[in-house]
Amino acid sequence: MISSKLNRLRIFYQELFSLIESKITVLESIDILSKHLPSMKLRNMAKEIKKIIERGNPLSEALGQFSFFPKWHSQIIRAGEVGGNLNNVLDRIVNYLEKEYDTKRQLITGLIYPIILFNLAIFLIPLANILQGGVSGYFSDVIKIFIPIYALIFIFVLLIKIFSTYFKPINDCLILFIPFLGRFIRNIHATKFIRTLQCLCESGVTIVQGWEVSTNSCDNWAIKKRLGKCLTSLTRGGNLQDAFEKSKLFPGKTISMIATTNKSGDIGAMLGRIAIFNEKQSELITQLFIKIFPIFIYLIVAAYIGFKVITFYMKQFNSVFSIM
Repeated sequence: MISSKLNRLRIFYQELFSLIESKITVLESIDILSKHLPSMKLRNMAKEIKKIIERGNPLSEALGQFSFFPKWHSQIIRAGEVGGNLNNVLDRIVNYLEKEYDTKRQLITGLIYPIILFNLAIFLIPLANILQGGVSGYFSDVIKIFIPIYALIFIFVLLIKIFSTYFKPINDCLILFIPFLGRFIRNIHATKFIRTLQCLCESGVTIVQGWEVSTNSCDNWAIKKRLGKCLTSLTRGGNLQDAFEKSKLFPGKTISMIATTNKSGDIGAMLGRIAIFNEKQSELITQLFIKIFPIFIYLIVAAYIGFKVITFYMKQFNSVFSIM
């Protein structure tokens, strides 16, 4: 199931962008949202945001008072308010949330079939013993398979939850070394970083300030630390290419594209092209994972069926030899 928070964020920004794009003021847009958003939680939040704006505070400050909205959202919206291009900023946020939502939906859709196959195999494998043990024996065998497997899955998920909550730095470092998943996470954060930096640069924010805000948009501790180290070189007068290279987060093609930016000076447009390149890479990784994971499940099921078949025939041979 896709994160409900992500879905609510997506809906909120979609509705807000469409209203402001229609030349409706921010206060009036929030007032409309407080009455017509599909979620009661969102409507109540919009009412509180409206009260804050009515006191003379900008939208960015109002959003910043709610933990529901990531901090980098309010920072990037603040840049849009100062630069006079709030519409563009909201559009970027909507596009990013749409891409994140679509990616997660693709992953979930791609995992449904192999998960169903895996559970079906658990029910089918003990059928070979139904003649000997009867229906009750069959369900007993199914339970004996189900309980250990799902106990392990529960423990695994629980450990991930504990590590992600209490040992976040360790968890964020280790997850980057998992095949496919680590590469996918690096690419997702790199794309978010570049999109945020692009939006800030086009809003008139300096590279140093943009880099700092964009770094804070990353949820992974290890990636954030890498990007944070590069901020020091930028504040000391280093160029954008060196900062990207020192982060060791971006591929060589990205570094080469940044090098051309230093000559042309069109930072925003180049960052946009790099973000598109990274997004395509994320799509390829997602599609590859969706294709490989079912094969992995098939192999597990095939190995287990083979093990059960061999065990069954070994029992038959042993019984025959014992009679002889």
